[in-house]
Amino acid sequence: MGLDMSLSAKKYISKYTNEKLNDKIWKMFPEIEQGEMSSATIGLSVGYWRKANAIHKWFVDNVQDGRDECQTTYVSKENLEKLKEICEKVLEFKNGKTKKQKIKTGHANGKETFEEIDVLADTKEIEELLPTTSGFFFGATNYDEYYFNDLELTIEIIDKCLKLSENWDFEYHSSW
Repeated sequence: MGLDMSLSAKKYISKYTNEKLNDKIWKMFPEIEQGEMSSATIGLSVGYWRKANAIHKWFVDNVQDGRDECQTTYVSKENLEKLKEICEKVLEFKNGKTKKQKIKTGHANGKETFEEIDVLADTKEIEELLPTTSGFFFGATNYDEYYFNDLELTIEIIDKCLKLSENWDFEYHSSW
C-alpha cells in the first residue's frame, strides 16, 4: 500500500500509415488478417516510481490542474522536458551541507526503530523548485538520498521517452 506512479507511452497505428512498426504489429497477430484489423493502439510502460511524492506533486500541480484523484492524465513532451530540467537543477544541490536526522523505520520487539540519515541542511531553494508532499502512505518528505535517487530515476525515464520517435503520447497515472 502506498503511492505508486507510472508513465506510459501510447501510439496509434493504422494499416494506412507507412511505418515499419505496422508490419511488426500485424506479424504479432497472425490470426487476424490485416484487412480485419485496420488500426491499433500500442501502449508501453516507460516508467514506474514508488513513493516519489515530489514527482507526484509536480504532475498533480502541472498536468492534473491540482486534482489528485488517481486519474490517468495526458503529459506532453514539453511537460516532460520541463520536469527533467527542474530535476537537473535540483540535483545541483545534492552535495550541499547536510545534517543528521533521526527517522522512524518501523517496529521490532514491540518498540519503534529509528535510523539516522543525512538530510540537506538548507532546502529553501529545493522546496521552491520541487517540493515534497505528504499524503496517505506517500513516503518520507526529507530531502535526502532517496529524494535525489527519485530525481535521477525521473531523468532516466524522461530520457527514454524523449528518444521515442514522433507521434507517441504520454500518460501519467498514480494510485494510493
